[in-house]
Formats: sequence, C-alpha cells, structure tokens
Amino acid sequence: MKKVLFFSLFACVALFTSCKKEQNPPTNAELLAGNWKAKSFVVDGLDEVVASVENSTELRFNFRENGTCAFTYTLNESIDGQIQSGSETYNGSYTLLENDLQISINQGGEVSTMRVTISRIDEQVLQFYGTTLPAEEAQSVNAVLERE
Repeated sequence: MKKVLFFSLFACVALFTSCKKEQNPPTNAELLAGNWKAKSFVVDGLDEVVASVENSTELRFNFRENGTCAFTYTLNESIDGQIQSGSETYNGSYTLLENDLQISINQGGEVSTMRVTISRIDEQVLQFYGTTLPAEEAQSVNAVLERE
C-alpha cells in the first residue's frame, strides 16, 4: 500500500513538473515596440519612399514602450552630380488599442496625426492603412514597414 501511494505521489509530481507552461503570443504593443523602416508609404496615391539613381527617400519610425515615438525622414538627392543628404527627426506619441493606432508627430510646432488600422503585425512586418487628420484635410495612408 505504501508503494502504491509513493508511486501515485511520484507520478503526480512528475506530471506537473514536466509540463511546459503555455507561452502567450506577443501582444500588438510588444510587437510594435522597436525600429521600423518604410518599404512603402503611400499618401493619397503617392509613394513617399523613393529609390532611384538620382534621389532616395527613407522613412523610419521608432516606437517606444512608453507611448512615445520618433519619425526620421532622410532625403538623398543628386544636385549637379553631387549627392546631398539631409535628415530630420521628429518626436511624437502614439496610442494603440487592439489594431487601431494613432500616431502624432510634432514637426517644428505643427502636429501631424494619422489614425490607422493595423492589417498585419509580426516580428518582421508592420502593415497599416487609414487617414491623416483633421478630417477636413484627410489624406489616405497605406504603409508597409519592415523591422530594422
């Protein structure tokens, strides 16, 4: 009887210690945090990301876990055979609720805001669509960003 009780107790301990804990998939907030580079960023039908022999434009976002973000716009262009480069970084904030993302960027005292819906987010790709605000001046936005 003691052996049966001992083996039963041993089996219960082995069962509970050998099972792996279920890992929850990362939340959208966890996936969003980090550095992203725009592969395409279309505003009212015009792709803001340009890559040609003469000109290139890069857009980068850095989303921080505390709800702040940075937006960097880099322009490289050829003027009279010389490559001219310029880069501007603007700070802002964002709010995320499920798949709804609102980004506000302060551009030298003027705040630009977009309200978008995330259509895809994973470890490597962030894809969203929506509009800029205010509504009376709204422009459509469609973007695909890749994690850096």
